[in-house]
Amino acid sequence: MATVLHKRPLLLSVVCIVNFVLLVAGFMLVSSPFVRNLGVWFPAIYGTLVLTKFAGTVGVWYQKKWGVWLFAASYIVTQFVDVFIDNVSWFGLFYYAGAAIIFFCFYNKMDGNL
Repeated sequence: MATVLHKRPLLLSVVCIVNFVLLVAGFMLVSSPFVRNLGVWFPAIYGTLVLTKFAGTVGVWYQKKWGVWLFAASYIVTQFVDVFIDNVSWFGLFYYAGAAIIFFCFYNKMDGNL
């Protein structure tokens, strides 16, 4: 069975690269004093959320539909956690929402297989 390779759109590439940079910075925040002071389990929860966003971005980079869903789901859970700990970032709220919307705009052109 032949596979059809779609060239990744420039906008998708730019958003994924910016996501990679922001999420690597997010990995560094996992061990920050702010996150550690929230409780014993919060660094693990925060690290898992950053990791799932990173995995979703990798999925989008490879133009897989599961990447869009994983990124969107982790974004929603992250917003609930941020509201719960009273740490809502307006930049994070609007940037990642915009990224998810852009990802869903290209959703039909992505591969549904793993």
